[in-house]
Amino acid sequence: DAIKAPIRASSCYGIVPTQLHSKNADVREINMTELDKLGGEPVGFKSRDTVEFHDLYKRKLIKKYFLEKIVHLPQIWSSVEGISYPQRIHDARAELRCLEKKKDALIRNRKYSAIAEIDEAIDNLEKEILDIEKSTKDNDELNLDNVSTWLKDAGVEGDPRDFYFDQLTRFEGQLQSDYKKLKNHANERFFSKECRVDENCVLKEKSQVMLLFNLNISEK
Repeated sequence: DAIKAPIRASSCYGIVPTQLHSKNADVREINMTELDKLGGEPVGFKSRDTVEFHDLYKRKLIKKYFLEKIVHLPQIWSSVEGISYPQRIHDARAELRCLEKKKDALIRNRKYSAIAEIDEAIDNLEKEILDIEKSTKDNDELNLDNVSTWLKDAGVEGDPRDFYFDQLTRFEGQLQSDYKKLKNHANERFFSKECRVDENCVLKEKSQVMLLFNLNISEK
């Protein structure tokens, strides 16, 4: 009898047992009902679906275009792997959000004399963020200048123009073409049909979230 009895909600930790339903519509309805019971403002999240190439594909593509000498070029996969921004830009954005909230509070309380100082700090942070974005994008781009600089610093012999205009441009063309095909395939066959997570999600503070599983595309 004890085994058959339903699990009771824990009053100590406030954790409610997860309900399982066979239809997504039922799950969404219950989730929204429970979400409405929570206080605070709802926050929306949009999923960002990404795909990446297997190391075996990368090795074959490098070999096909005879790029073994420059396989460690930082920008070689940048067009399909996204930009990695420094930590400072994330800190600056967080600081900017805090200042904007302070400014809103000052406006509500009609403390206009203190707004000028915050406006200056906001302008400085916005400029810093734009500068970091530009410099990071410039350094991340696969172009002749970046290739020349890396070859010189790495002590790799060869004319940068030969690498760039002959091998790298053709390599980059196939890389982007293959990536587009892979992404379209993933969107059509997996993300839009088999993915168990909705594209858009709304949460509030104290929402209970359950991780279904860690995705492993090689097993799908």
